[in-house]
Amino acid sequence: MHGEFQMLGSLKISLAGEDVTSTIRGGKARLLLAYLVLPYDMPRSRKQLAFDFWPDSSEKQALSNLRKLLHDIREAFPPIDRYFSITSASIQWNPEVPVYSDVAEFERMAQGQTLDELRRADQLYRGELLPGFYEEWVGMKRELLDQTMMNVLERLIARWESRREYASALLAANKLLIRNPLREETYRTIMRLHALNRDRAGVMQTYLQLRDVLDSELGIAPSAETERLLERLTRSDDDLPANPLDNTPLIGRLGEWGRMLEAWKQASAGRSALLLLKGEAGIGKTRLALDFSEWANRQGIQTAYAGCCASVSSMSYTPVTTWLRSVPMPSLCMEAKSELSRLLPELMERFPDLPKPSPLRESWQVNRWYEAIERMLSVRDPLLLVLDDIQWSDEGTLQLISYLLRSDAGSRLLVIATMRTEEYPNDALRDFFHRLRTARKLNEIEPAPFSEEETKRLAAATAGGIPANRHALL
Repeated sequence: MHGEFQMLGSLKISLAGEDVTSTIRGGKARLLLAYLVLPYDMPRSRKQLAFDFWPDSSEKQALSNLRKLLHDIREAFPPIDRYFSITSASIQWNPEVPVYSDVAEFERMAQGQTLDELRRADQLYRGELLPGFYEEWVGMKRELLDQTMMNVLERLIARWESRREYASALLAANKLLIRNPLREETYRTIMRLHALNRDRAGVMQTYLQLRDVLDSELGIAPSAETERLLERLTRSDDDLPANPLDNTPLIGRLGEWGRMLEAWKQASAGRSALLLLKGEAGIGKTRLALDFSEWANRQGIQTAYAGCCASVSSMSYTPVTTWLRSVPMPSLCMEAKSELSRLLPELMERFPDLPKPSPLRESWQVNRWYEAIERMLSVRDPLLLVLDDIQWSDEGTLQLISYLLRSDAGSRLLVIATMRTEEYPNDALRDFFHRLRTARKLNEIEPAPFSEEETKRLAAATAGGIPANRHALL
């Protein structure tokens, strides 16, 4: 003997494996059973139940209506007393009889932390609670469950995006939009996911949909934040660095990817930092850094890549020069351009009237030079810089990074650096890391080696290619 109640999207009552929805005649009678099963482990007082079902009647009349309703249910389905404990003061589901409720299961799954639990919650929510019933208590519970479902969808979007499964994230985001078509933040999420999915037409289509909805329903235009996002996401591909990486699924790196996303989130909020990916050669540090750079590129975020080489480690500011040549030249004053010509001598040819920079003899002159570099790099904010093999970096580049990450900069910058742990860091690098740790601006991630199962999945995902070239970058 057991009971099963489906209340999301429709009402279906099964007792002892038999569908009794049509046997129990009358919507009020079926609603009463659903009412009692929602909090199946709690007794409901007759007075409260009578008030919830007949709020406009006197207490005496409401209790009389309840007695008649119970009588009608018993006549239609005599075994009902096996399933409910009915006393003169209260009514509740018989605690000795197992009962399944899709609402209870949904609420339990919605509190889960795993992707499988959230997906199960999404599957269970077939529609609103008890459609066709308009009692006040139904409306209150319906609204609460609807908010829970929106939270589930938001968490699913974040989980799918963190796994780079953008099509699944878009499906959840569109479900969220259907539930609230006036929520501008959801449109921005969908625009961003289309960009990550390399669908620029989808970005524009979503923006136009938002513009039309806001105009027709509220008589307003999209916010400045949405307009800025549109400009960023539809920026010409010529402004973005080419990236040879493909859409191979992220395997065995979900934890690391999540930490990188969190570091980016904090940097985007103004807490700039350096994220250090460290490990032995071939562990996949560079692949992870380049994947993250591609993720940012697809959303129109300014990125720049530079690598250090052991053979040229003594050449000062070589990575900085590479970064500067990776970003578009903004509108700067002649003085700033003159300072930049220290690393970009081609500016002297491009701007013949540019004054030559004076020799760097004082600290204030170095600061003025660094300010010009910062202005050029941060013209598109936030900014992601990648520095490969930082163990071979020169001291000047480390000093410049420290300047960019200083606490009073107010910049939205994340520097992702890779480092081989088998290379012994020099004094300058150790001091550099010590300063960043003290300032709480260093996040360190050491990717673990792939397991045997992950290696097999990686090989399957890269069939037709050469895994060593595509995934085991240094």
